[in-house]
Amino acid sequence: MKANHVLLQKKYACVVELFARKNDISLAKALDIFYHSVLYTLVRRHI
Repeated sequence: MKANHVLLQKKYACVVELFARKNDISLAKALDIFYHSVLYTLVRRHI
């Protein structure tokens, strides 16, 4: 079963926002870290 693309994007946004707040970094930096992470790669490949 594949997740709905829109729901995944909303989940990514929540995770990135929380990560930015917890680490006191900008959203841009948090997005950069997230999109270059192993976790994002695995989720994107539906693993």
